[in-house]
Formats: sequence, structure tokens, C-alpha cells
Amino acid sequence: MLWTCIGVGGVAGAWAGTLVNRFGLESIHRTFLGLMSATILATGAGIGAIPALLGGVLFGAAYVMLTGVHLIWGTNALPDRPATGLMIGFLTIAIGQTAGAPLFGFLLEWNGPETAVICFALVTALAGLLKARTTHVRVPA
Repeated sequence: MLWTCIGVGGVAGAWAGTLVNRFGLESIHRTFLGLMSATILATGAGIGAIPALLGGVLFGAAYVMLTGVHLIWGTNALPDRPATGLMIGFLTIAIGQTAGAPLFGFLLEWNGPETAVICFALVTALAGLLKARTTHVRVPA
């Protein structure tokens, strides 16, 4: 059920370009990192199935939206080589997933699910404090 909810929420990622054009890359990036941080807590807090499933829907929306934002950033960061920018975006996402899964497992085994969930929510929230080096970003219509 949780995977289904994440997938349903992920459909919101289709609006990444529209939201970046309207509100700017930095604000959308920070907003959805904050949402992702909150949904990691909601989904992993163990406070019941309904909050976990709702957290899953919102997590899916935040995750796919952030994927779109990172890909937009990549193509704008290297306008003369947009394919390279796209590849860097996908590569960093893949590295994060590859490193993150065993790290989460380590934290889970070491000190339980609360520690793992809180650590990952904090890392996500802290990422929102970093400023992306961008110029004005526009997504083609």
C-alpha cells in the first residue's frame, strides 16, 4: 500500500517545470525538501497506518518533484551541454540512493528506526539550507 501511495503522489512531479517557472528553482527546491523531511518523519514515526500512507503520498510528490527540480537545475547549470547536466542530476540521485539505503540500514540496526528516520529527515531539512548556484532558471514551454 505504501508503494502505491508513493507512486500516486509522484504524479505531482509532472508540475515541476510549471512550479519552477512560477516560483523559482530555489523556493521550489526548499519547499519540497521541507515537505520531504516532514513526510519522512510522518511515514517513519510509527504513529499509525493512515499517517504513514498520507506521508507516503506526500513523500512521492516531494521526491518526484525534487527529481524534476534537480534535472532542471542540471540542464540550466550547463546550457552548452544539457545532456551532461541531466546526467549529473541522475548520477547524484543514484549515488544518494546507493549510499543512503545501506546507511539507513546501519542506523536502523545500530539504534532503531527512530534514529534512522530522524537522521534522514534532518539531512533532508539541512539540504534545504544550502544555496544552489544558479542563474535565473526557465523551463521551455
